[in-house]
Amino acid sequence: MKFDPFKLYKAIISISPNAQYSCEGDCYEGLTWHKEQRAAEYPSYAEQFDKIFREGVDAWKADIQAIKDKYPKQTMDSDELERRKQQALTELETES
Repeated sequence: MKFDPFKLYKAIISISPNAQYSCEGDCYEGLTWHKEQRAAEYPSYAEQFDKIFREGVDAWKADIQAIKDKYPKQTMDSDELERRKQQALTELETES
């Protein structure tokens, strides 16, 4: 699906001002959410269990917390999110 990158940017920022994403090309399929980077940085379960066994839970927690701090989850009140979605849709519709 083709889209106008500027309109997409405005819609994303109006919904989530701190959203982290990148976009390649001119289609929705080129959109990459950086929250996926957080999941990709976690070690495998085997590596995590080995860390706990060899260095203890506190060392494992420190490693995991560093990743969580690097890619914090964003939270938003559901009413505010819905308001921002509706505003973004209205703006996209009026610009067409």
